Amino acid sequence: MANFFEVNKERIDELKPLWEKFKQHHCVNSKYFRQYYEKRTFEIWKEELLKRSRELKIDLVTDEEKKRIIGYGVTLIDNEGVGEVFSLFVEDEQRGKKLGDKLVERGLAWLDTNNVSKIYIVVSFGNEKVLSLYERFGFYPRVMRLERK
Repeated sequence: MANFFEVNKERIDELKPLWEKFKQHHCVNSKYFRQYYEKRTFEIWKEELLKRSRELKIDLVTDEEKKRIIGYGVTLIDNEGVGEVFSLFVEDEQRGKKLGDKLVERGLAWLDTNNVSKIYIVVSFGNEKVLSLYERFGFYPRVMRLERK
């Protein structure tokens, strides 16, 4: 049985073990920027997240039977009032159970109550499999931003 709950930013460090798996996923799947992900640390990610966020929502999913965190969703409102589903991860063995859908629903509901002007989701190149999840919520690719290595 999965349990969803929100935590405050003071508990953000609880995400680190899963964030490391998120990072590894991107290292494996990134065609051009593997080195970027390899150098990235949780501390850098956290600092950037907290700096960008005017408001922040952190949701955790736990496996009640195993008493461990199996997923997270981080949603933010930036300093310009724009919303973003910033980071989402569910353990491999827990995928296919709609836990990611529930995390996205929770983040979007929070953004809707805060009347943001726009909502974005950034998907890294190489992680296109996740697009079908976001399409279920009305998100589609609009532009492709290229970055020089």
